[in-house]
Amino acid sequence: MPEPERLTQINGGVMAASGALMALGIMPRTSALALLASMVPTTVVGHPFWQLEGAERQGQMLHFSKNVAMMGGLLLVVADRGK
Repeated sequence: MPEPERLTQINGGVMAASGALMALGIMPRTSALALLASMVPTTVVGHPFWQLEGAERQGQMLHFSKNVAMMGGLLLVVADRGK
């Protein structure tokens, strides 16, 4: 398995490329699916609110919830079949 720094770089590249393609309307469903796939592990690893307490827990829960909301929007794009 690649080292964490390399995984972070790959994840950033996937997010940047997918976001750009989606913004340009190029393969939006595929781009949304790639973003969704990269956001799941990022959210779980990056915002482990269940391991924290107090204000830090609340902050991480807010970020976790924000990411889950964005994932819901990406699911809508993935599911969109057009008119």
